[in-house]
Amino acid sequence: MKNIKKLLGRVIDELKDDSVIKESIKEPKAIPTLQKNCYKKLSPQLFVIYKEISYWEDSTHGDWIDFKTMELFWENTDNALVNNVKASIDNWENDIAKLFKESRISIFAGSEYTNERVYLVWFDSTEEPEVWVYDTNGESRFKDISCYLKAYLDDDLSTLNEQWHPSLKS
Repeated sequence: MKNIKKLLGRVIDELKDDSVIKESIKEPKAIPTLQKNCYKKLSPQLFVIYKEISYWEDSTHGDWIDFKTMELFWENTDNALVNNVKASIDNWENDIAKLFKESRISIFAGSEYTNERVYLVWFDSTEEPEVWVYDTNGESRFKDISCYLKAYLDDDLSTLNEQWHPSLKS
């Protein structure tokens, strides 16, 4: 877990002057999915992140959202970020949230101003969720959160439309 701490520290250092980090979660345990009242046990990498950060405004691909905001996806709300991500889901034909069961998807980040959003995709056979990112470049997929952070730091776009999970390969 040293690697994820190091990567997170580098991203924080890079963005700290232009963003706001809210307090961490003392003992994070489970993360909400899009299915109401369905939670996934935090993976080791996500545990490290949520122990450091609960909500990060203006981070990579919008705001990294806290569990309370994730739960707002279960209901009608006036939260601009939630409504913008929901609109993207509803209007983007191949959005990940339409391709998988709601119990397999968590919203990690989103923006109230753009179509940027980051999903966590939970597969049974892996400890860490995949990370799917939608932004102005298109769709990128990462094996896990550490691969996502490394690509962000390296400004690496080589993962556009790459598929990691064997069940998704053609």
